[in-house]
Amino acid sequence: MARVRLASGRRRLYLPHALRQMARPDRMITPAEVRMAIDCGSVIEDYPEDPRGHSCLILGFGESSRPIHCLCSKRGLSCHHYRVYPRRARVDGRFPQEEREMKCVHCRGEMRRGAAPFHIDRKNCHVLLDSIPAWVCEQCGEPYFEEREVESIQDLIRSVEQKAIALAPTA
Repeated sequence: MARVRLASGRRRLYLPHALRQMARPDRMITPAEVRMAIDCGSVIEDYPEDPRGHSCLILGFGESSRPIHCLCSKRGLSCHHYRVYPRRARVDGRFPQEEREMKCVHCRGEMRRGAAPFHIDRKNCHVLLDSIPAWVCEQCGEPYFEEREVESIQDLIRSVEQKAIALAPTA
């Protein structure tokens, strides 16, 4: 559990599917809630035969004590559809070997810094962002967004929701 919390404190990478699930109107799980769930949660199931590596399920709690499940593995952590990977200090302006060779959780392809599109539908609006900084798998193209990008996207989604309410037709 200590290794999971240490990795979580260094970097969290979110899959687009995760971000969409976290941003659902009935959930709107924030990165801060994810941190809270990991920092104070406990292991409730163990999966030693997980195909992606040994993992465990953590139950933690976010704001207003709502339950959040986190799936944690040796390589990182997944919390209600997001992944966390350890971060190391840069050496001579370059990422250390472990970070340069980060693997995709889906296909085990190499991950590289780049940009990826993201879209979501909310309140009769289609939000399309063409180029968000991300870690992108060179093999399957799956992007992983860092926490600061997730927070910015969630801020944009909240803004779109507020504007959509103001534009809604009145009866």
